[in-house]
Amino acid sequence: MQAMSLSVILPVRNVEQEISGILRSVVRQTNGIETEFILVDMGSDDGTPLECVQLIKNERLHGFVVQNGDSDVAAALNTGIQKASGTYISLFLPEDCMPIF
Repeated sequence: MQAMSLSVILPVRNVEQEISGILRSVVRQTNGIETEFILVDMGSDDGTPLECVQLIKNERLHGFVVQNGDSDVAAALNTGIQKASGTYISLFLPEDCMPIF
């Protein structure tokens, strides 16, 4: 039997200051599950993409950031789904997450 794995897709735009708390909230909710984090940047004009890369590296998460230009949420989610490799897929929006400080 194959172990369960989860791909978490999180579209982001201009959440440089909030992304740390958002990502930690998602990590706590997936604790104990093999998880792949796919952060899809929708054309941020702040440091969101770089902050996402640094968080993935610093928190030692299995994940990556996808640049999706100036897209909407639906296009970002579709891009994330195409890149996902988990047995299951979970979709999160930044406003759905409870920041943890």
